[in-house]
Amino acid sequence: MVRAPNPFQPDRHIVILAGSFGFGTSAAARRLSDPEFLNHPLVSGGSPFEAAFSVEVVGGEPQRIDLKGLRELDTAVRRQTGT
Repeated sequence: MVRAPNPFQPDRHIVILAGSFGFGTSAAARRLSDPEFLNHPLVSGGSPFEAAFSVEVVGGEPQRIDLKGLRELDTAVRRQTGT
């Protein structure tokens, strides 16, 4: 999961949810409604961040979702110019 400034409208943010399989993407979406995750100071503070999760799948259904890492992203825009 990534929350970052929208490159087309910098006063807004985008949220990207992506997993290795559908279960990971679904788990990230479920975290967006989890009060414990949403109340984390980094998440609730509005900073750009990235989060990594693991999800246990039992019988084809996602079960426990574990937060493996959460860190603030550097907001500096870095562009390279070709010569």
